[in-house]
Parts: sequence; C-alpha cells; structure tokens
Amino acid sequence: KHKESNSIPDRFVVEVKLLATPFQRRMLGIRFKVGSMAYNRALKLHIDKLQAMRADDRWLSAATLPKKEKCIQYASLKKQYAFTSNDAILAAPGIQTGIVQQHLFAKDVQSLSLRAFLAVQNYMYGGKGKPRFKRTRDGISSMIGEGSGAALNLSSQYTHILWGKWFALLLGWDDSNPCHIYAKEH
Repeated sequence: KHKESNSIPDRFVVEVKLLATPFQRRMLGIRFKVGSMAYNRALKLHIDKLQAMRADDRWLSAATLPKKEKCIQYASLKKQYAFTSNDAILAAPGIQTGIVQQHLFAKDVQSLSLRAFLAVQNYMYGGKGKPRFKRTRDGISSMIGEGSGAALNLSSQYTHILWGKWFALLLGWDDSNPCHIYAKEH
C-alpha cells in the first residue's frame, strides 16, 4: 500500500512574464551585470582556496590513506582552508564592496557566493569541469531568493516580484493559462 508523506510540499515551476517599465528594465540589467561581478569575485575566492588546499602536502598524502582516514583528512583541510558552504556564505561581506554593495543586497551576494562555491565543489569532486567566469557585459542569467527574508521575493498577493523594499516588478499572469491558474491557487 502506498504511504503518503506530508513532510515535503509539492513544488513546481511556472514561468510568468515580468511587466517592467523601461527604468526597471535598465535597473534589472545593471543588477544582473553587477551580479556577474559578484559571482566572479566569489568564484575566484573559492578557486583560490581549492588550489591552496590541493597544494598542501596533506592533500596528496590523503589520497593514499584508507577511506575513513582519507575523509577525516579532507574534512580537516576543508575546515582549515574555510572551504565549506557555510564559509561561502560568510565570505559574502568581503565580496560585497564597491559597486556590488551599491546594487545588490547581502542575501543576493550570499546566494551568488554559494552558487560559485557549489560549482567549485562539483569540480573538486570531479562531477563537472572547471567553472568559468561570467562575462560582465552579459550579466548573469538568474538570481534566487530563498525564504521570506530574502531580498528577492514574491509579494503576498502574487502580483509582484519584490527586490528589496522599493523595487517591485509587476507579474503578467495569464488567466487563460491553466498553469498560471494552478500556481496562483496553490
């Protein structure tokens, strides 16, 4: 018999057009370009940490150890070189300087730093190739807002995307689209 789990809510993705004014489009362009600068700063930081870890003699010697000792040795190195997801989030204030501080919120920079760290971590474990820097003139392609305290969030009535207190982008819901109707109801 199938047992239902109530611990994980249903999730889905719906695309909704943003109805932005010319000024808002310009501001979005600036924020996404500055986001690529923040991502590149974070990526450089995390790649430098990985290279420093790999240059450590203990990294090379860990490869010859049995699995349990190897894991302990690698964990020790990650802690020493501040190469963890928590450290990636804590590195955000060092990344958020100058123009990045003028245009992005701390939560935005934390998310970008974590994204860059996860790319470097995947590279370290051999899951993917070396992460590439983003071209600043193109900007990054997406931003994420996690939780109700995030700088990038959905309004309570699902009518706007809010980025901070004063930047609200109108959502172009299509009431004839069944996906949009479902999304607004759930």
